[in-house]
Order: sequence, then C-alpha cells, then structure tokens
Amino acid sequence: LQVSGLSPQPSVSNLFAAPAANTVWLDFHIKALAGSRPTGQITDSAVFYFSPDGKPVVYNGDTQTWVTQAVSVTLGSWVRVTVKLNYAAQEWLLALNGGLVADELGFGQAAYGFNAFQLDAKDAYLDKLAITTTAPADLDFDENGLPDAWEIQYFGATGQSPAADPDEDGLTN
Repeated sequence: LQVSGLSPQPSVSNLFAAPAANTVWLDFHIKALAGSRPTGQITDSAVFYFSPDGKPVVYNGDTQTWVTQAVSVTLGSWVRVTVKLNYAAQEWLLALNGGLVADELGFGQAAYGFNAFQLDAKDAYLDKLAITTTAPADLDFDENGLPDAWEIQYFGATGQSPAADPDEDGLTN
C-alpha cells in the first residue's frame, strides 16, 4: 500500500470483525518516515510515529504523555513493526524488527476489542500486514538471538543463552 503526497493527510483504514480474544497482534512492515505528533484528542488504542532522528515516539494513555524511545531506525528504510494490543489490561506494546521497544503502555482510548487498523500520513508505505491472536513466532524480546517462542517451547521461559548446551549433546542452543 502506498499513500503519497496528498493534502490534507488521508486516513487509510479497514474495519474488521472483532475477535473474541483479549489479545491481538499486528505485524507489518512500514517504510520509516518522519512524522509529527498528532494534535487534538487521542482516539485510538495504540499511537506512535517516528521523530526526525528516527526514534519511535509512543503515546502512553496511562500518563497521557508522549515518550521518545532510545532506539532509532534509519529513516527511509523498511522496518518491521509489531504491536500487541491487550484489551483485558488496556495496554499495548511496540516492537521494531523483532525487538521490544516499549511495553505496558496504556491505551490512548479505552477499547474492548479490535475493529480497525488505521494509518494516518501524508506519505506512507505499508506491506505484509498480519493481524492475529497469537504472537509472531520469531520475536526476540530478550534480544539474545533466540526466538522467544522457541525458548518457551523448549525451556519454559526466555533468557536462555545461545551458547549453552543444557542437554549436553555437544550442540549449542
């Protein structure tokens, strides 16, 4: 999907039937372009944009504040974005390229089920949008090089060492 050079900024959205699950995962690729802080009241659950220096800026509805994250991306490059929406806790998280960026952010606006994905931008590029009730299998929130789902499947928890050989078979994790 490409949105380019339109003024005023268009909104691209699609409505979905709300799933019964309390947690929804959005996983997509976006070309990282500098955005600007939305004006007015926040009416969405999860809201973020990239600053002019490539840092994601997230909205925390619990504190009603915008928080610039330490990690940065190269503007103009494709970035994988993962968002977890937890409707039971009214919280969301943001991951970029499989690594956790921000967690336990309050919803900008209370919501009780997923029904829309919206992209507001003057210029935007979006690809590979997936909306599911399960986490993408290759996330690595503890950033140790091992997918979290694999660690949980074989060890019951994350935080394993890639160099370890817990079963002593001569092969590392």
